Parts: sequence; C-alpha cells; structure tokens
Amino acid sequence: MTHCLFKLEFSTPVHFGAGDYAHSVESCRMNFAADTLFSALCNIAVKSGEIDRLVGLVRERKLSFSDSFPCKGDEFWLPRPMLTPKIERSGDPSARKKLKKLAFIPASGFSKYIASLSGNDGFDPDSAINDFGSFIVTTKAAIGPDEAEPYSVETFRFNEDCGLWFAVGYESREDMRFAERLVRLLGLGGIGGKVSSGYGKFTLTEVIKPDTAKGSAKSLLSMIGKKGGRYMTLTTACAEDRELDRIVEGAEYQLVRRGGYAYSEKSDRIMKKQTGYLFASGSTFTSEFDGGMPDVGISMPHPVWRYGIPIFIGVDY
Repeated sequence: MTHCLFKLEFSTPVHFGAGDYAHSVESCRMNFAADTLFSALCNIAVKSGEIDRLVGLVRERKLSFSDSFPCKGDEFWLPRPMLTPKIERSGDPSARKKLKKLAFIPASGFSKYIASLSGNDGFDPDSAINDFGSFIVTTKAAIGPDEAEPYSVETFRFNEDCGLWFAVGYESREDMRFAERLVRLLGLGGIGGKVSSGYGKFTLTEVIKPDTAKGSAKSLLSMIGKKGGRYMTLTTACAEDRELDRIVEGAEYQLVRRGGYAYSEKSDRIMKKQTGYLFASGSTFTSEFDGGMPDVGISMPHPVWRYGIPIFIGVDY
C-alpha cells in the first residue's frame, strides 16, 4: 500500500469532542481521530450515492486513514510515542519534565527523540514546543419553551500557517483521487461538532505523495510502513479478538472510550452508537495488527461502521 499526506487549512474554529464525553460541547481537542473522519466521509458518500464504494474499499484494505495531527508551514508533527525510557535523560531536570509534557513530536526530530529515550541528549524539547492556535470558550443560549438557557462551547482556532494533516493509504491512484474528492466536499460543510454553526470548515491545500515529498513530509512518509523494533499506531485503532492476546504482550498503550451518535436518512431519530474502547494513536506494539471496523449501530436500519484500522510507523527502539 502507498501512503500520502492530506494537509488541511481551517477557515473557521473547530470543535472536536474530548475524552469520554465526545458529544459534549463544553470541552474540545485540537485534532480529530480517524473514526470521526471516516464517519464524516460516510455522510458525504451517502449523499453522492457512493457509500458502498467507500465502505468496500476500506473493508478490503484498499483505503485507510490515520488520525489527524498538527502541522505548521512545512513541518509535520507526530503523536509522542508511548515508550518507557531505557535510560533516564541526564542533565537539566527541567528538560526531562518538558519531554514528558510533550503531546506531539516534529517528524524532522522524531529519530532524535527516540534516541533520547536511550539517554542521548541530542533532542532539544524546546524544538517540539509550538503554538498551533488557541482554545476559545463562547457562551451561547439555547432557546427553550420558557426562557433561554445559557451554555458554553469550547472551540480551537488555528494560527496562521497552522492546520492539520492525516495520512491516507491507497492501492491505486484512482482510489486516492476518490478519497481526495470526498475530503474536498467534506471541507465545504465542515468536520466535527457544531458544523451547523459554521465550525470545522477547511480547504485541502495539498496532497503530498512519496515522489513529491520533501523535508519533514519526506521523513514522515519514509517511516510509514517501515519495519522496526516497535510499531506506533497513527490511528485510534481497535483490534480483532483473535489479535488481542498477541499484541498486548510487551505493548505500551492507552485506551480511549469512543461513543457518539448516528444520523440516518432512513430514520427520523438520532441514535446512540455502541460504546467501545480503542487504542489511542501513539500506542506502541511489538508487532503490527490488522484492526477492524465493527458495526456499532444500535437498532439502526443499516450498519454504522466504527473505523479502527491502523496505519503504523516503524520505530527503531
């Protein structure tokens, strides 16, 4: 499978649900997970009459997606890998504290960061600290039968020259262009919560392929699919039952609760999705796994797929 990078620039604030209560508007995160992206693409594909094609390509492993992560200019950031240091970093204790607080690592400095976990002092934690934007809390009013009820909405607004990227795996150029077309349509309406209020609108500014990649993007693409002592998932991923016993041995991971609601043109009700726990992006394993795409619809007139198929990078550790 070949991989490329989709780079997004947002024209409005975004609201991506945070934590267990992803449907809550009172808190948010700055980036979206792959299952959020896939659900949004499914909604676009239903409207264009291409849902069977999209689901078929993904289930046949001919199309795959990562979570989204920040980018600034020509630099791309990766999730900080969940790896226990082999040797504690020597020197300034404040530098060690900065390392532990990092959420993202620039792709151009990723190998130096991995080396720092073995005691090498070549990685400067200040190089990974960046201001991608700011969180904003806005008070709104819900109009009820008696009186307006105030509530708060947290959003994130990206700074100039900052945005998000995600990886797309594809078997053919035709499949990649299909995904590109759906993503461009998605940008018009927005992704995430409160899109009806104008949030989450973006432009797909660049599709970076292996033969055109330079700098940080080239470093990043060279890591995807690479063999290594460890494998870090770039996707909030689930594993099939048959895979679990094998992959959790020696793994370092975090589980995230995923729930949410499903909308259907065949039903006049908003239905709750089945809640499940997935491996967070940044989790590391001693081997790769296939992942899956379970049907999480509850009493729905059609399947509701939760995307959980991982894209890995190999880590020399």
